[in-house]
Amino acid sequence: GIYFDGKSQTDSIGLEKSFKPLNQKNVILNAMKRKKRPLTIHDIAELLKSKSVNHASYYLDGLMKDGVVVQCEYMKYTIPEIAYNNCDVEEIIEQIDNILSGSKAVHPSWIKTILNKQFSKNYKAQFYISIMKKWSEEMSWVRSFDLYHKNRIRFDGLGDAIEKVCSQNVKVGDNIEMLKEHILITEDSAKQNIIKRNKILGLKQ
Repeated sequence: GIYFDGKSQTDSIGLEKSFKPLNQKNVILNAMKRKKRPLTIHDIAELLKSKSVNHASYYLDGLMKDGVVVQCEYMKYTIPEIAYNNCDVEEIIEQIDNILSGSKAVHPSWIKTILNKQFSKNYKAQFYISIMKKWSEEMSWVRSFDLYHKNRIRFDGLGDAIEKVCSQNVKVGDNIEMLKEHILITEDSAKQNIIKRNKILGLKQ
């Protein structure tokens, strides 16, 4: 009365003939539901037979593409039911949609600042990014690397925007203002990314 199914490293047994084997993705999902908190890539690797971070990353990519797992914090992952348990997701989606309907492409730092203030929260930017990624198709949001909008984005991400609209011959403060003419982004994020770009190019700040 015991039935066997599976192959190397994923063997399973059950009491019914047509039972569904527990694969590695199910192992990850079950652990997330059981622990009820976000897991790091290393936490997830420990759940696998191989204990491999590369394998964990591979399974996570598939689960996130399927929309059943989200990255709610930096390098932390869980299921949507846990990630968004204490917030009004519909209201957040509506407010994000309003922001993305403006004339400029939007950086997540701007979303975080505006909505944290509006909802009196302290969510990380990754929290809002996870929502934008999960509902982008349903809401017809356009994504170009780390930039978002309701319409076509003329830049291939923030780095490309900095390359195209900023100048090597002016101060960082002036470049920040030039960038903000095209992108909704916080002052701190703009400064950080412009300085990073200058360092890569070997330019003086």
